[in-house]
Amino acid sequence: MANKVQIIKNKIMNIKSFYVYLFAIISSLLTFLFFYVTKNILTEDKIVKENIDIYDVAKKEAVKLGRIEPDEKEIVKVIGADGKVIVPTLTYVDIGGMGENSNKSFWTNINKSKSFISFDLSISSYEGEKLTDYLTDYDVDLRKIVYKLISQKTLESFDGSQGKKKFLEDLKNEFNAYLDKKKLDPIVFGIYFKVFAITTRN
Repeated sequence: MANKVQIIKNKIMNIKSFYVYLFAIISSLLTFLFFYVTKNILTEDKIVKENIDIYDVAKKEAVKLGRIEPDEKEIVKVIGADGKVIVPTLTYVDIGGMGENSNKSFWTNINKSKSFISFDLSISSYEGEKLTDYLTDYDVDLRKIVYKLISQKTLESFDGSQGKKKFLEDLKNEFNAYLDKKKLDPIVFGIYFKVFAITTRN
């Protein structure tokens, strides 16, 4: 009789243990599923697709290796005695009154029109001394560049601020290209009109 009672008790204990283990497993699974689902809901996977210009990357690498010159020369930061960066100063030089052309503005007719254009130019650079020397030494050639560029423009090319800005930007690039061919530093930072006028004949 005692053995039967013990056997029944053991069976009951085994059943309880089975349910305890089963409950523990189910709880673990539910906990795992809860955190997994919660993480997927709260976490947003963001995939950023970066547009890479392989030509731009190749150009930057070529500049680093010294194979080609950069479009714009990097301005080297100079640190003063106080540890602060010394901001370089732009120097402005007039090209309208140089050498034999002293006190003379640019003045010529505009292609395929009855209009004349006249202006004075001011050129800026972070290399003021070099700029003055270059404008003096190559005055004739630089003035030829100005007149050649005007001959390629029409009256409509100078309409509005954008047309004038385009002319000055083209002129800056032509000046720097000329200096580069001379194996000189392309130091022209900007070109500006001091005086600008268009006169049309009746």
